[in-house]
Amino acid sequence: MTVLRQLIFALGLVSSGLAFADEPPTAPNPPVDPQVPGVSPTVPEPAQAPAATGSPKHHKKHDHEAGSETTTVTPPGEANDETKGEPEDEAKAEAKAQAKAERKAKGQNGQKKKKKKKKLEFGGRLFVRGAVMKAAPATDWTGQGSVTSARAKADFRSHGMHAELQVEFAGKARLKNAYIQLPLVDGPARIDVRAGQFKMPFSAIERESLWSLPTADRGLLHDVLAKRLQVAGRSVGAMIIVELPGDVPTKLEAGVFQGFDDAGTPLASSSSDRFGQDLVLRASVKPVHGFEIGAAGEARVGQLLEVPVVIRRGYAAEVDATIEATVGPGLLRFWLEGMIGTSWLVGGMSTGHELTRFLETRGVVAYRIGGENKHRYGELYAQAGALDPDRIISGDRLVEIAGGLTYGLNDVWRVQAEAEVWRVADAAPLGIAQFAVAPGNTTTILVQLGARL
Repeated sequence: MTVLRQLIFALGLVSSGLAFADEPPTAPNPPVDPQVPGVSPTVPEPAQAPAATGSPKHHKKHDHEAGSETTTVTPPGEANDETKGEPEDEAKAEAKAQAKAERKAKGQNGQKKKKKKKKLEFGGRLFVRGAVMKAAPATDWTGQGSVTSARAKADFRSHGMHAELQVEFAGKARLKNAYIQLPLVDGPARIDVRAGQFKMPFSAIERESLWSLPTADRGLLHDVLAKRLQVAGRSVGAMIIVELPGDVPTKLEAGVFQGFDDAGTPLASSSSDRFGQDLVLRASVKPVHGFEIGAAGEARVGQLLEVPVVIRRGYAAEVDATIEATVGPGLLRFWLEGMIGTSWLVGGMSTGHELTRFLETRGVVAYRIGGENKHRYGELYAQAGALDPDRIISGDRLVEIAGGLTYGLNDVWRVQAEAEVWRVADAAPLGIAQFAVAPGNTTTILVQLGARL
């Protein structure tokens, strides 16, 4: 009988297990019937099948499962199609969102910045001119066609560094710009250092690109200031540039540049003559948009081609202003400067007259209609200037007047018609405009085509 009872009891356990497996799923956390004695409130393990044994422990568990209205919780490996993979997908989404937030936070804190791209650009310009000219004392007009400028440029920028190489091929090929500019401090207040061959920070008109100026060329006074008095133009040197932000942006420039003799040969001098170097300082401010005012001073050295060889010293100072403003239907552009300094290019025949003072003033004005966003434009312009090369000698002034009309496509091409008048007084120093060439009065009418490459 004992064996029979155990067999019947085992069959009952098997049938109960089969019935339990066929029950439909319900809520995962069932309430436990408190009336059933000895039943634990713990939810049974769903993955385990009821054991075919008669131990009291398994019997109590079986009684609880059979007496309650609950079912087993579906194991993770046997999830149905509707819920399978949802916890894993949610975890991945949270991980991606957290990683994105961390990357964004690093970018805001400056710990991780986008890499600046390197940029190499090539460009250039071309000016072709046809002109008729009458030079005193001749009474006839002469004509000539020429390529006044054929320039190529390479410009490279990377991580705040700027390098430029510029060569002029019209006439004899010669180097114009060749410099490297490095950012020492790159922030709201910027400090750069530049070294190589470039324009000295003196005279706003001389520093402006010829393409930006409305005139066909820089004129007579450019030849005097840059080539003869050597107060402006290009030279080999090094310069520090400080840009300060604020309501009135300020720019400070200080540089040391190679000095030249009267023929344009670099000087090789001792320490008593500052090693043949020119010192130039400039400060400029922009109080309002489109208006800039600046002032500059320099101490320079030079040498006349005479015996005995003597290194001369000179000083110069200038103030300038540039304006660009919308007036009526067009754009008004204006450059103005005044300059004073000492010079070793003296007039007269006095043997003791070796150093003198000079005065210069010059202005350029233009009024443009059209030209925005690569559109065509028309521009009227005029230039006037005067220079007294020797304040001690009278009757030695140089005067230039020019005016014309430009028609073109903004920043692409232009056609200019211009008239120029240069007047040089009889007592002007020999070679004041060109080395070893006597000055003279000229009148020129020209047509010039220009293109930016």
